[in-house]
Amino acid sequence: MDCGIKPARLWCQPQDRAEPGSKGRVSVAEVMAARDDTASRCLDRLRAGFGHLVLATLLALAPVAALAADVQGAAVAVNRIYGQTLANADMPEKLAEMVGKVVDLDGLSAQVLGPAWDGASQVDRADFEAALRDVIAVELARRLHPDLTFAITAIKPLRDDDVVVLSTLTRADGRVTRLDWKMRPCGDSWCIFDLIGDGASFSVARRNAYALRLDALNGSVPALVRSIRAEIGAKL
Repeated sequence: MDCGIKPARLWCQPQDRAEPGSKGRVSVAEVMAARDDTASRCLDRLRAGFGHLVLATLLALAPVAALAADVQGAAVAVNRIYGQTLANADMPEKLAEMVGKVVDLDGLSAQVLGPAWDGASQVDRADFEAALRDVIAVELARRLHPDLTFAITAIKPLRDDDVVVLSTLTRADGRVTRLDWKMRPCGDSWCIFDLIGDGASFSVARRNAYALRLDALNGSVPALVRSIRAEIGAKL
């Protein structure tokens, strides 16, 4: 093992050599002392190197552990949303209030409304967010039932800090539907920014449907909100 240390000198260097006729070799005691000194320094360097390696490993693993804890937080949030949906399924107002706290309504509304969001007034935006919140509440109540077995199957990272929590809903006859929850950090918890039911995105489906409806309504966001409200009323 090199250890970055040159071998101990067994013979005198040129400047240390004796004049011709002298012995010119170091004593056995000096050789053994040099070997002991070299071994000691090598061991010290190995210890220091090992310490640095352990520290570097711990520093590298710290973000991974933190990320794992955060990702598990997303799963906990989904389980909590599932339980609250079942508990409030027969109380639309409470369910809508809960949804308003666990959904990124600003981001999702802008995504669903598309270009019309940019030209909408603050009042129209707020009205659309409230209507979309109620649509999501109806959608969750429709999909989640106590007679279905709910299970989280995996958690996968997306870009930035976003993740998708994969879940299944199993009927008594064994039929399985899949519901994926796209989640992102919101304050000290997680919130939904899209739902994927059996491969179909809620945000994409609503964006396409509302874009067609907006065209028919001459781009009027208030008229779109009224039509959404009428649609919700028919489902309740």
